[in-house]
Amino acid sequence: MRINKKTAAVAVAAVTLAGVGTAYAFWTTTGGGSGTATTSSGAANALTVTQYRQPSPDLLAPSQPGGQVGGKVKNTSSDATGVTYALKAVTMSLSVAHLVNDSLGNTPGSTGYTTTYAATPGCDASDYSLVSDNQTAAYAVDAATGVGTLTTKINSDGSAYELAPGIEGADWAATLAFVNKHDNPATPAIEGNQDACKGQIVRLAYTAVAAS
Repeated sequence: MRINKKTAAVAVAAVTLAGVGTAYAFWTTTGGGSGTATTSSGAANALTVTQYRQPSPDLLAPSQPGGQVGGKVKNTSSDATGVTYALKAVTMSLSVAHLVNDSLGNTPGSTGYTTTYAATPGCDASDYSLVSDNQTAAYAVDAATGVGTLTTKINSDGSAYELAPGIEGADWAATLAFVNKHDNPATPAIEGNQDACKGQIVRLAYTAVAAS
């Protein structure tokens, strides 16, 4: 069979290209690297506890039943950068006080007055009680500070309540009442009246307790 020159040139070129495509040289070696990622630390004071319910003053008196204090917790972190927090409970701290002149000498209710409290002699947290169906322990008063505390679970079974960014929930509640010490078997030696508590302000501070 005769092969003309043009056909032969094409065949040689094809073989040459195929050979170039399959011939490789390489070295072997090793290497490494590293990288990091940072976990969010969350926002400071991202949770706000707000009280929405309180008993009327006439219910905080001897022989009266008291009434409910309660509210919700809000996760104030933003949707874009916020963190979901798992809560377990709310701790309530109770103290008794009255308004006094502020540091500039302004009297309560006057123009420019800055709210200023002082402890009330003869009346403290032991003159009141806090009770919750979900409490973790009985209401207790620190004899040195006169401040009472109660911790109430958000979920009755003690499970965590997850609060997403921007959401208000985690309902909590307790019953606040005035204690008639003269009818209380726990304080049989107390005599006299409890007039020092008349018109006094019951101050409540709240702390959200994170789930462990």
